[in-house]
Amino acid sequence: AGPVGLVAALTLLQNGISVCIIDNLVATLTLLQNGVLPRSLELYNFLGISEVNSLGTPAPVMRGYKPGMLEVLKDSLMVPHIEPTPAIPFVRNTLLDVVLRRHLEKFSCSVEMGTELPSLLF
Repeated sequence: AGPVGLVAALTLLQNGISVCIIDNLVATLTLLQNGVLPRSLELYNFLGISEVNSLGTPAPVMRGYKPGMLEVLKDSLMVPHIEPTPAIPFVRNTLLDVVLRRHLEKFSCSVEMGTELPSLLF
């Protein structure tokens, strides 16, 4: 039940199709995206999730240490420094998940964490 699954569920719900979202993990993973692509922002705005535009944060710094020591060798940017903008914000997946789940709750839908689908019958 990552961002793609949550967006798919929200799209279905907004079109009157009921869904059940399950995730075999008991908690969401904390991941970092390099940014949200403009096409994704268009989709979020189309779905009424415009608050994603204000979630931008700076990209993290990667720190290197001297071998076998705790002394910092150098700090490097993982990506070239670009100020977050509405066109290219840096959004943590956990924040995006929270926003998407809030929108799902408007349709009385939630993710059933720690649930596994052992098989699917047709």
